[in-house]
Amino acid sequence: MSFKYDEKLDLYSWNSQTIIIEKIKPNSSVLEFGCANGRLTKHLNKEMGCKVTIVEIDEESGKEASKYATECFLGNERGNIEKYYWSEINEKFDYIVFADVLEHLYSPDKVLGKCKKILKEDGLILISIPNVANYSIINQLLKGEFNYTEVGLLDNTHLRFFTKKTFKNMIEKIGYFVESIVALQAYVKKTNDVTLIDNICKVSSESQTYQYIFSISLTNIKDSFEEVLDNRLQYSYYLSNENNKFEIAEVNIDKYKLTEHKVSLNIAGQTSSFFLRFDPIETNCIIRLGKVFIPTILGNKEIKLIGNNSDFNDNEVYFFSTEDPQFIFEVENTYDENEIIIEFELLNYDLQNYIKCLFPYLKTEIEKNLSLSYELDSRIKWYEEQIILKEKDIKSYEEDFKNKIKWYEEQIHIKDEKIKWFEKHIELKDECIENYKDEISDKIRKYEKEIELKDIEISEKNNKLEKICNNFILRLFIKDKN
Repeated sequence: MSFKYDEKLDLYSWNSQTIIIEKIKPNSSVLEFGCANGRLTKHLNKEMGCKVTIVEIDEESGKEASKYATECFLGNERGNIEKYYWSEINEKFDYIVFADVLEHLYSPDKVLGKCKKILKEDGLILISIPNVANYSIINQLLKGEFNYTEVGLLDNTHLRFFTKKTFKNMIEKIGYFVESIVALQAYVKKTNDVTLIDNICKVSSESQTYQYIFSISLTNIKDSFEEVLDNRLQYSYYLSNENNKFEIAEVNIDKYKLTEHKVSLNIAGQTSSFFLRFDPIETNCIIRLGKVFIPTILGNKEIKLIGNNSDFNDNEVYFFSTEDPQFIFEVENTYDENEIIIEFELLNYDLQNYIKCLFPYLKTEIEKNLSLSYELDSRIKWYEEQIILKEKDIKSYEEDFKNKIKWYEEQIHIKDEKIKWFEKHIELKDECIENYKDEISDKIRKYEKEIELKDIEISEKNNKLEKICNNFILRLFIKDKN
């Protein structure tokens, strides 16, 4: 059977559990009342080396917590705080813890009185209680209502109700001193009863507090106790002036929960382009930024984000380790517009261990990257195998190439030798040709001379023949004449 107070320990936000853990030194002795399934017990024992004694009325849950305890008081008899079996313990503790427990008891003052004899002189009792003066209860009372719920401020098992003042008076009456008070505050939801409930919330920080964490001691450790209010849950915005320097426009003192928000920023009077700086909270945080726009009659005009001081962001989720997160927007040409709407979701804030808080996100990213890495490793292995095969192919090609080069070099050498042979024979032929040329030239000259002589001889014979012919003709003529 699941006990309704069996929850996981949230170490990543500012809550009663982490505030109590901060007060406890490692390797201390701790008496924890109402440990449920041991979410705090386990952390104190395993992570901080503390010796923890537990008292739990729900036996089933207590058995689970007992794995991390040195001594246990469990069940309806021994685990019932107001039957005081625990008060017979023969030791004194460094710390006694009542985390959301005293409001469930009939006589919390008597229980605290019994604790005095088992608390060390310099020890602390760490107590978290719900605040009955919270605005949500006041609002119910104003409507004539007082409705119990399964869990929360009006948990249906609460027997006693406290304000900061009444609880402080009670513990001082018992003889304890207040070492510190931490107030955890929540966003005051807008109601229709604006005049009354809003005015109450403005004048009283106590109405915004849903839980107090008291640290009390047997001796007056400090001259005055420390009171811490969670007043970081407020946003502010700044507008740039004509010198492009930011001037604060408004600080909104409304507190808010881990939920989605839509805030309206007044920009009336801005008639030209300017820069807007939006500070969503006054502590480290994780924020998902949504739409940022100016509503106009023609529709929403988007505003451009130009800067932020986050450590990194992914899918519009911004991780800030700084205590002063900032977004800077550039707003162009505003005339009749009066407001800018910024939608965002505060996912977590005031992270006690910023790196641990990032771990689930980083783990997911690492797993995705590991998956990608495995895929890349597989691809790389395949490529390496392909490279080895290609290298073998290359070596084979290199051998073939070398052999071919050698063959071509041999062929070239053979061709060179042939060329040399041809060149030599051409040279010989050239010599022969030159010799033939000379011989032919001599013969030509000889023949030319012979022709010349023949021409002379022919000419002489022609002359002689002509003379003979002339003589013959002359004789014939003479003969005819006679």
